[in-house]
Amino acid sequence: MEHFKKITGGNIVIMGRKTYESLPEKFRPLPNRVNIVLSRQKHFKIQGVKVFNDIFDCIEDKKNEKKEMFIIGGMSIYKQALSLVSKIYLTTIHHQFKGDAYFPKIDIDKWKIITKEKHQADDKNKYAYTFSTLEKI
Repeated sequence: MEHFKKITGGNIVIMGRKTYESLPEKFRPLPNRVNIVLSRQKHFKIQGVKVFNDIFDCIEDKKNEKKEMFIIGGMSIYKQALSLVSKIYLTTIHHQFKGDAYFPKIDIDKWKIITKEKHQADDKNKYAYTFSTLEKI
């Protein structure tokens, strides 16, 4: 979580309603960030959080701010945003997990790997993982 806090701190985080609700209550809204929640529910409101029904309206509203926007989940928000972003900060956990929600497939021919940091499993992290930064070509 330190890497996430470091790169998103002071910036804008955009997430779906379910992702927001999955955060532990003590971290809602995520501190030191502008929190935005996307929801299909027209009258959905959260104190201290800006709510949008459409990702395009959200981006239009925030485009003149001098902050980086981070899409932090969930699956449907990633799918909507993938064609709109120019950079991906990707964490790959080197383990097979059972689940029903996944990050969308990336056409690797359209992206260039800028940085790649490999980390081994240790006392704090059960699985090996890699932080990668990709930029759209």
